[in-house]
Amino acid sequence: MKKIILISLIVLLSGSINIFAATINITNTSGNPAYDAAINDLEIQVNASGDLTFLGDNKEFATGMADATQFTTATSTFNSFQNYSLFAVSVGFGMGVIIPESNDVNKLEDKLRTEGDLSIGIANTVTLNLGINLGLFIDNLYANAVIGGMPETDVYEGLMMQQTVLGLGLNYKVIDSIGLLGGLAKWRGISLGSGFYYMHSKSTYSFETGEQTVTNGQTVKVNPLVEFKSDISIYKIPVEAVTSFQALYIFNFGFGLGADLVFGKSDFTIDATTDVIETTGNTKIGEAELIDADTETNPSMFKFKILASVGFNLGPVKIDVPVSYYPTDGLFTGLSLGFVW
Repeated sequence: MKKIILISLIVLLSGSINIFAATINITNTSGNPAYDAAINDLEIQVNASGDLTFLGDNKEFATGMADATQFTTATSTFNSFQNYSLFAVSVGFGMGVIIPESNDVNKLEDKLRTEGDLSIGIANTVTLNLGINLGLFIDNLYANAVIGGMPETDVYEGLMMQQTVLGLGLNYKVIDSIGLLGGLAKWRGISLGSGFYYMHSKSTYSFETGEQTVTNGQTVKVNPLVEFKSDISIYKIPVEAVTSFQALYIFNFGFGLGADLVFGKSDFTIDATTDVIETTGNTKIGEAELIDADTETNPSMFKFKILASVGFNLGPVKIDVPVSYYPTDGLFTGLSLGFVW
């Protein structure tokens, strides 16, 4: 489970990637040919050990992490509260999840090791959302701006991550609100929304795959250090139709349908340069380097979604728990706290 968590964290913002034929190349840097045979055997052993199996074709795994990441652009949005008179301000935490094929962790680890791939993903972020009623110019039109992410942070044993989320949205109320039951309930009408979101992320993580030793005339050892580096830019255009009902002045229930159009570019690099040590004198006699593990590709393009939310009205203060369900593979949920006027 720990290895899946670590790999998930580094791939978290890395987009849809594909890594081919990553191998360790070990060279003798000592100038002494007496180490050649041992170094050659060590290289063969490291590459045959299976420790680098998960560096194979990880397209499903990485795509799942990218999809989970793009789900989080819905964080802090107030789709169910589009009736404010002047402005809205909200902050929120959101999490996107790609539902795994099994809830048995051992089976997931086995599939990752044996097949080099699995469909799984999780991502989260924090955002600030600022909205304004543009009724002065066009009736029933609302605009909003979203900003968020996280600064560069050491989030887990040397794992460095940085994320930026920026977005602009428009919502148009095509059917106005209607009071029901003498004011005890209200239908908030139907609103159509879209926008443009940009996400940029970088992450770096290093870990050792395990020490290996070989004796062939000389005894040499290496503990390959693998460093993941990702740099991804995602652009997203959501299209949504939403409605909601207010009950007993306090409760608010939202529903909707939508789809996400996503495009961008992901650069993913795996580096490793590790010293090879002669065990008797504990001196460096070579270097191990990871090769053939760079790639560039695009995130998933299209996702259909079903929207729902449960919220609470406390005067101008609004609390909302949104859910976006993606029938093919995952969901988004979060918690938003805001103020409208």
